[in-house]
Amino acid sequence: MKINKYKILMMSSALVACLSDMHAEEVKSETSMSPAVTGAGGSAPALKIAGFTNVIGVSTVQKNKENGRGGAPVAIAVPKSDLSFNVNGKTPTGYGYGYVVNFESISAASPSLTRNYVVFTHNYLGSVQIGNVKGVDDSMSQSAYTIMGGLGGISGSAPDYFNFSEGVVKGTTMTGSPDIATKVNWVSPSLGGLQVGVSYTPNTSHLGKLGRNNLSAQTNNGYGHEITIYPDNLEAPFGLNNFVYSVSYERLWKDIKVNLNALLLTERARVVFPLGYDSVGAPLPADSRVFKTQHSNAYQLSALVTYKDVEVAAGFLNNQKSRLMTKELIQGYKRNKDARGSYNPEGADLGNSGKAWNMGTRYTFGAYQAAVGYFQSDRKTDATNTATMKAVTTTLDFKAVEGLVFFGEINFIKTKTNQKFIDSAQRYYNLDLKAQSTIGNNSGAVLILGTKVSF
Repeated sequence: MKINKYKILMMSSALVACLSDMHAEEVKSETSMSPAVTGAGGSAPALKIAGFTNVIGVSTVQKNKENGRGGAPVAIAVPKSDLSFNVNGKTPTGYGYGYVVNFESISAASPSLTRNYVVFTHNYLGSVQIGNVKGVDDSMSQSAYTIMGGLGGISGSAPDYFNFSEGVVKGTTMTGSPDIATKVNWVSPSLGGLQVGVSYTPNTSHLGKLGRNNLSAQTNNGYGHEITIYPDNLEAPFGLNNFVYSVSYERLWKDIKVNLNALLLTERARVVFPLGYDSVGAPLPADSRVFKTQHSNAYQLSALVTYKDVEVAAGFLNNQKSRLMTKELIQGYKRNKDARGSYNPEGADLGNSGKAWNMGTRYTFGAYQAAVGYFQSDRKTDATNTATMKAVTTTLDFKAVEGLVFFGEINFIKTKTNQKFIDSAQRYYNLDLKAQSTIGNNSGAVLILGTKVSF
């Protein structure tokens, strides 16, 4: 143990000395090490460091104040802090190479190494990323979510303070999106404004050096599933052989710039019960707790048009029946619980995983950016019943100086559901002894004021 502490101390001292040397000459908005030339057109690896943090104040007014939401008039929070180390080099023959390490810290939680991947680039071959990284559905798509200021409206911190109705899809990405998982990305060079990309993720719950295990979710990143489809992220599906295909087109006519994008996602999905019992209370074997869900086949279309200081964007996504329950899975839920009873989402296989569309605009004037957007999602929870969300977001950002932004956003949200899904969710909460109340129809507003410091 003493030896380990000594090694850690020496490594820490070396890192501090290295960073001190890097800052000795000049403090910049993005720290870098000057590359050394290795040959004609080549350079040694160069380090760039970047990061940001947000501090916000939130006030929420809503009809439904269950589960501790809407308590104190104002909440002060630090949503997330981010620190990224990016190393890039170039060979004399024009091949770029490097790696990215990204740390994310959330208050009251341990910092985590989120992204960790290598990258290879070439003008004629495009870009390849391998490791823990997001997919092309994140990097190549632009819609109203892209141009919203503040913290991004319903794709930011607002959902943390609002009680969404049971069964409502509040996500802003396709169900099954692999997010940060071990994968391979390839993005082609741009040819006449046309660009294609592919992401392949063998297991959407796999990160780093985790062992190969397709009989259970290896991590609970909570992404790519909607807890409105399954009662809890701990019992949410993961995807196998996940592919995301992207096609983008960009064109510039004088002062008008147009970006168009189409995404298609496919995968085979599984869901695992952490503990299961048969009809007489005997534990189920481990391999009997793994169920197939309906295959993921989701798509998304988006567009962004820019004219001088004005941007207009829109998007539509259709999750179809991605990761939706099957009849076999519903039967599994019936026998999954112990003597306390049975969770029975009857008819869920006849619904869908939701559709969503959005549109918005942003205007830049001087140091200010103002944006407004409309977002709506609709989902059939069974053959006849539905759950919907409608939200309007307005944001205003002020760039005081380089690296310092003050912002405000207000979200007007209205959600509706049905009694059948409310009853189904309440059974689950009761069976798992969760101190959580079901949420029916709700409406309200979430106001966020904050600042972002970045370098």
